[in-house]
Amino acid sequence: KQWYQRRVAITAGESPTDKLIRELREENEKLKKMLEGGAIDKSMIKDDDEDDLSEEEIQARLKALMEENEAEKSNIEQEWKSKLEAAQKAIQDMEAEKNRKSEMMKSVPHLKNLNEDEQLCGMVVHFFGEAKEYKIGSKDGEPANDIVLSGLEIDPSHAIVNNSSGKLVLLVGEGAKVYVNGEYVTGKIELMHSDRVLFGANNLFTVINPAEEAAGAKAGIEYHYFTYYDAMAEIQNLGDQDKSESLLQEDLAELAPMIGEVNAMSCALDKKVKFEIAVVPDPNLKRKTAMVSMFSYLTSCTYLLPREEFISRKYKMEEMYQQFINEDESWSSIDPKEDPFTEEESKETRLGTIATSLKSLGYLIEQEQTLAITNYQGASLGELRVEYYPCKENGTIITEDDDIFVDDPDHLVGQPLHFQLKIPYARGISKRFEKIFCRYKFFLDNEYTTTATLTGANPDFKFSKQHSCTPVTDQFVRYMEGGSLVVEVWGTQIPVPMKQGDSRTTKQLMAANFNPNQTPKLLMDPEKQMILTELESAKKRADKQQNKLVKIQQLIDNAKDSNATTISVEQLQEILNSNTASMGIAVAVFKMKAKQAKAEGGLFKVAALTVASNEEARDAASGSNKKKKTSANEPSKACSIL
Repeated sequence: KQWYQRRVAITAGESPTDKLIRELREENEKLKKMLEGGAIDKSMIKDDDEDDLSEEEIQARLKALMEENEAEKSNIEQEWKSKLEAAQKAIQDMEAEKNRKSEMMKSVPHLKNLNEDEQLCGMVVHFFGEAKEYKIGSKDGEPANDIVLSGLEIDPSHAIVNNSSGKLVLLVGEGAKVYVNGEYVTGKIELMHSDRVLFGANNLFTVINPAEEAAGAKAGIEYHYFTYYDAMAEIQNLGDQDKSESLLQEDLAELAPMIGEVNAMSCALDKKVKFEIAVVPDPNLKRKTAMVSMFSYLTSCTYLLPREEFISRKYKMEEMYQQFINEDESWSSIDPKEDPFTEEESKETRLGTIATSLKSLGYLIEQEQTLAITNYQGASLGELRVEYYPCKENGTIITEDDDIFVDDPDHLVGQPLHFQLKIPYARGISKRFEKIFCRYKFFLDNEYTTTATLTGANPDFKFSKQHSCTPVTDQFVRYMEGGSLVVEVWGTQIPVPMKQGDSRTTKQLMAANFNPNQTPKLLMDPEKQMILTELESAKKRADKQQNKLVKIQQLIDNAKDSNATTISVEQLQEILNSNTASMGIAVAVFKMKAKQAKAEGGLFKVAALTVASNEEARDAASGSNKKKKTSANEPSKACSIL
C-alpha cells in the first residue's frame, strides 16, 4: 500500500500501461467508498437519459463497475507480466548467444568489423565453420547469401569464403571490389590471421584465426592489430613515408570510403563523373593536404575540390541517390548549377604547381630554374621559369663583381635582406588550358601574390616583385633553409566532349580506366626538385669558395714574386670576406715590399710565409723602412702558411 501511494504521487514519466493501472485503482477506491456509505457520484454509474435509480440498482452497478475495473486491471497486469517474461527471456537468449559467440571466437575463424568509432568495432562478427562454403553478397543474391552485406559496390555474388581444415580461402566474384591488406585482389587468395579485408566501398573487416594466432604465438610471432584508420591508410598505400603526418592520415582514412561511395552513386545515377583522392602540399609546404579530384568523362575536365566542399557535395549526392532508390524522378531534373556531380566549365582550377628551394638565398646566391609543372597525378603540364636575385634596397641586382658571399645564413640575422623574384614565362602549356596565371605566398604572407592572366601555350608573364626582410630573423633563416616557395599555376579548361556514339555507362568507363593499385600522389615531388636546386646552390657556393682559394694563391704568388716573407692577417681576412677591392690592396702591399727589397738590395727566399700583424702591413703600405718582424712563437700575432 505504501508503494502504491508513492507510485500514485510520482506520475511524471510513467508509461501508458502504468498510468492505466493507476487510474483503474483510483476509480475502484472511489467505488469502494461509495459502497461503504460515502457520497455517490451518480455520473459514474448511469447514463444522462436514465431516470433516477433505486438504491439497489446503484449498489449493483457499483459492484459491477468495480468487478469490470478489477478484471481489466488483472488483464493488463497479466499482459505486462507476459511481456516482461518475454523480454527477460530475450535478454537471457541474447546473453546465451553472446556467450556462445565468445566461445566460438576462441576457436572458430571469423571476420570482425572495423569502424571509425572504436565503440562499434567488433560488433559485427561472421563465423566460418569447417567444410563449408560461405557466400557473401547483397540481399539480391540468388540463392540467398550466407553473409549479407549492405552498402555501395556490393554485388549479389561478391565473394566466397571456404574453410578448409582451419585455413580460409577467399574467392572473389567477377568484377567485385575486394582489397586485402591494402591491395586490390582478384581470383583466389588465402586469408591469414590479422589480414584486413574491404568488401565494396565501406565494409571493412579484420581476419581472426585463433588456431593460427596460437601457433604464431608459440613461434614468437607478434601480430599487429590494425585500427580502422590504419587499415584505410593502408588501402591508400601511404606506407611509412607519411606516418609522421597523422592529420593527413586521418583525412585520407575519412575520405577513402567516401570516394568509394560517391563513385558508386555516380555509377548508379550514370553521371559520367569519377572522383579520386589527391594529396597536395600547402603553399608553404608545411604539411600535405588531402583534396578530391572530380573528373568529368563528358568534358575531360578535372577539378580539385577542398575536403570540406567535397563532403558538402556528398550530402547532396546521397539525397539524389535516395530519390533514385525511391523511384522519385525529381533527381534527374535537377538544375545543373545545383547538381553536385557537375562544375561550371569556366571555373578557375589549379592546373599544377612547382616548388623551388630558397636555400641559395641564405648565401646571397641567385637562383634560375626552369621547373616542370606537375598535376596531382604526377603528369607534366609544361614548364615554368622561376628566378630570384639578391639585390640592394634600391633594387640593384648583386652581381659577381660585387663579390658578396655569406658563409653561414645565420650571419644574416639582424641584417636587411632584399631580393627580386621573377616569373618570366611558362612554356609548353597544353592548348586545352586558357586564362593562365600564377600565384604564391611568400613566408608569412596572408594573401596570394598573382601574376598577369594570359592565354596561350607559351605565356610571357614578365612578372617581377622585390621582397624584403628587414631585419632577417631566426625564423626567416629557418624558412630559407628548410622551406620551399610553392608557385601554383591556375587556369580554365576548354571542354573536350566524348566521342560521338560512345554509349558506355559510367561503370564501364571507370572499369576501362580502373587502376586497382592507384594511390594518392603528390601534386609534385618536392624532395626531388629540392635536391636538384640544392645541388645547383652547392655548386655555386663551391665556386665562390674556390674563388677565395684562387685569390689566396694569387696573394702567395705575388708574395713570392716580391721576395716577401709575411702576409698581413688583415689581407687574408679581407679575402675571406670576399671583397674584390681588398684583393687590390693586398697586391699593392706586396708591390711596395718588392720596391723596398730592391732599395735595400736584399733577396728573400720564401720557403714558408708568416702572417704578419696589421701594423707591419700598414707600415709596408705607407713606405716605412721599419723592419718589424713577427715571431713565429707568438700565435696571437702570426701563424705559418705552408
